[in-house]
Amino acid sequence: MKPLIVILLLTVISLVSAESEIVDSRYIGDDYKYSVWSDEAVGFKFEPREGGSDQFYYFCEKTKKKNCGSWVDEKGNKIKSATLKVTLKGGDAILSKLQKKDMGRYYLIAEDLKKDLGFVRLIIQDPPPPPPPKY
Repeated sequence: MKPLIVILLLTVISLVSAESEIVDSRYIGDDYKYSVWSDEAVGFKFEPREGGSDQFYYFCEKTKKKNCGSWVDEKGNKIKSATLKVTLKGGDAILSKLQKKDMGRYYLIAEDLKKDLGFVRLIIQDPPPPPPPKY
């Protein structure tokens, strides 16, 4: 009976650790390097933490979408208030000059949006205070 309990406990622990999300944090104004590890990846889906509609960004190098290189809504219309710049460099996407409104989940997406390529929850923090003056 004891081996069965141990096996069940290990199974539960492995399931819980497999379901935990990746959380990363940066300061306002920092850049964030997101690994575009999959050849199937064509862009990002962004779920803002503050609510609102999902936003999409498609890499022009990987897809021929109408508004590639811009943040768009689900219908493909450009989002005028979007200011986050994305640059694809090799196997990484650089999200430049992060602001508080950029906090949320970033999903790596394929042409088939049902495919799970992973995601990261990005937290944007105020910069640390400057060090005290030296006398």
